Amino acid sequence: MAMICDKEFSLRFELKRILKRNPSGYTFAQIKPLKVHGYPGNFPKSVNLSGNFPVAYAGDTYEATCVFKENPKFGYGVVVKKDLVVVTPANLKEIASFIHGKSHGVGKKIIEEIVREFRTETIRIIREQPELLENRIKGLTEKKIRILQVAMQKQKYYEDIMLFVQSMGI
Repeated sequence: MAMICDKEFSLRFELKRILKRNPSGYTFAQIKPLKVHGYPGNFPKSVNLSGNFPVAYAGDTYEATCVFKENPKFGYGVVVKKDLVVVTPANLKEIASFIHGKSHGVGKKIIEEIVREFRTETIRIIREQPELLENRIKGLTEKKIRILQVAMQKQKYYEDIMLFVQSMGI
């Protein structure tokens, strides 16, 4: 299937797998398109994406301005042109999945309980007021609270770096 090349479009996608990343941050990844705006043709259900994004991680959702390019060796692929940003999870299921993907050592059921308790404020509370988690969730130890806090603070740090790099036009 021939793709329409060099026409900019907005793409929201889940980064499924990093296929290759070189030391300068240029990354080649497999993605699952979630929402496409401004692309005039049919969009594939799975596609490879490339661009300079050294702090993007599998499992996260992103938005960017992209174009299709044809590579003689690899065929068609999406290239990030500008504005790669992390999409903050919007609903409770997405919030729980997001936290679970970042917090190794804390079970999915405990994270789902935390999200049920704190709803859309969960990530902010974990980052800024972790003491609110104490004694509210059965099975949530001090160690697990610290794992959650560090993971969410680290995620915020990566988001801030990405925004800074983009603001510098890099």
